Amino acid sequence: MRAGYGEFGTWSADVYAIGALTKRLLANVSAYWSNQSEGWGRNVTTGVPTFRSREYGTRIKFLWNESDRTNALLTLDFDKTVAQQGLGFMAFPGTGSLNPLPPFPNGGFPPAPGYYDPSEDFDSEGDVRQYGASLKITHDFNWARLVSISAYRDTRNDYVLDQDAGPLPIVNVEPDSIRSTSPARPSRRCHS
Repeated sequence: MRAGYGEFGTWSADVYAIGALTKRLLANVSAYWSNQSEGWGRNVTTGVPTFRSREYGTRIKFLWNESDRTNALLTLDFDKTVAQQGLGFMAFPGTGSLNPLPPFPNGGFPPAPGYYDPSEDFDSEGDVRQYGASLKITHDFNWARLVSISAYRDTRNDYVLDQDAGPLPIVNVEPDSIRSTSPARPSRRCHS
């Protein structure tokens, strides 16, 4: 087990354990958690800390030794990450974001005062969740080894983005969830 505290109010912890559940069944588990509660900067419009992140996940493995020749390994995992890094939009230094009415008096809104201090009307954020499972079965013959691997993975990405980079809700985007699913596909191979 391990726990820590770092810059920007970042708390973290992780754990790993391994052991025998029965004579033939072994297991291990690993888990982690991290929360950066203080941002690298502050949103000028909302006053909220920016570029924060939090994440957690776990992986569990079960190894079944049926005999000296046959075993099965089942792996399950889950991960969730919510972060703002790489998603903040801001006007380029020396320019400004648009004022909604032409002729854009005063050249629009000024750029953010610092690199990590955007002036968005809300905080852009990404939310990524994924989980998966795999099963690997191995059997040794006298002349070859048979390996069967089946797996499944599901990933979902959700984002909210203030693309106009200014304090007014001109171009706010919530892309539809980007989701990818990999169905179980057994594969078998023999080698000596």
